[in-house]
Amino acid sequence: MLESVGFEEVDLTDAVAAAEGVHAPELASAASERDRERSLDVERAPAELASAEQQVGDVAAELASLDGRIARVARRRERLDVELAELRAQLQGVERRIRAALEERRTRERECDRKRRASAGAERVAEPARERLDRLS
Repeated sequence: MLESVGFEEVDLTDAVAAAEGVHAPELASAASERDRERSLDVERAPAELASAEQQVGDVAAELASLDGRIARVARRRERLDVELAELRAQLQGVERRIRAALEERRTRERECDRKRRASAGAERVAEPARERLDRLS
């Protein structure tokens, strides 16, 4: 047990705190046990480090693989964007041709309507002429 008498400083360099009733041999045993644990930790540390480094390497390899996949997908996306632009241009061309065909159809239908009306008018004129010819014959 350490004691201080008066105002002098107490040297605590090798002092170990112990619960009341714990004796020096028990303290020595606890210290020895701590030394063994530390020794085991020192022995395990290289293996744990190697395992951690292996995991880091594995993850780095997986990341590199994923980066490669991402790059391939990005290139494929670029090609598809180009293809889509080409298809849109083709679609616009087809839509223009469809509009032109519809306009031509409307023009032809109007022309047919005019011809039908003209034919009906000619028929109206021809009918009395036929009747007169029949009477004259």
